[in-house]
Amino acid sequence: AESVQVLQPPAQVASSPRAVRVLQPPQREPSVPTALAVSVTETRYTLADYVGNASSRCQLNMCVAIDFTNHHGSHDQTSASTTKMNEYEWIMSVMDLALGSYRVNVDYPVYGFGAASMNGRRQQQVHDIFQCGPSKTANGANGLIKAYQTFFKTGLECSNYRTGYDKVIQAAAAHARTAMHEAQQHQKLAYTVLVVLTTGSTKNILDAKRTLESVSKEPMSILFVKMGSDDTTTWDDAKLDVRLTHNGCRSFCSFLQTTKFSNPRRDSQGFASSAIACLEENVPTFFLSKNVYPKD
Repeated sequence: AESVQVLQPPAQVASSPRAVRVLQPPQREPSVPTALAVSVTETRYTLADYVGNASSRCQLNMCVAIDFTNHHGSHDQTSASTTKMNEYEWIMSVMDLALGSYRVNVDYPVYGFGAASMNGRRQQQVHDIFQCGPSKTANGANGLIKAYQTFFKTGLECSNYRTGYDKVIQAAAAHARTAMHEAQQHQKLAYTVLVVLTTGSTKNILDAKRTLESVSKEPMSILFVKMGSDDTTTWDDAKLDVRLTHNGCRSFCSFLQTTKFSNPRRDSQGFASSAIACLEENVPTFFLSKNVYPKD
């Protein structure tokens, strides 16, 4: 069986003096009430202002984390053995296409989690995080799909272990810090989105709230994508809103469910638009909270 590297989150990059020149917000007109003036300032910039084209100041990065617990599915459901992409391959290709309209780094780290090494029929070790594919990153949609398909050749199997997101969140946060640090050396910016493809429950997400809280100040967003067609296991959006808002994590976490975009047929444009809508709010909000503007 092909060996699989266990991915260790990169060491945190030591903070360095700010490498970007920060503009001061424009002075408010005396006749405009303070609350209104803040609103005007906050809504002046959009995602496109920061990452709209190749010459934009900020670059988007994407990390993909794939849940390999026992509801995932089998190898014969991937496009390697059929003529149709399975749901995981479809979502990854749509995300690559959606981000392609912006300034994006198309080399994507791909993490797997929740798979088990087997000893006969017994689970010997469960892996909280591991690298999918032979390289640290996968290039574009085709690279993502190939990295995903290599899992089924490793000898690892989907486990009945509980779904845990902590390690992949920490790895993506470290990637986001490193990308920002490197960008600042060239007077640029970087922002990372972690896309988690999972069959996990509302409880699984809430179990990770301490980890989510610990990365809430990083230049990143997390998009949890609920996989599968079972409407009885949908997330409790109201509970997620209340519990994550209380911990200060709701603002950078978004939740989409594939059932809303795959029945009666796959709606790639609808999913892409919903995913980008999450970044439309999160990217400008993050940088404006630090008085960092699209142009230095």
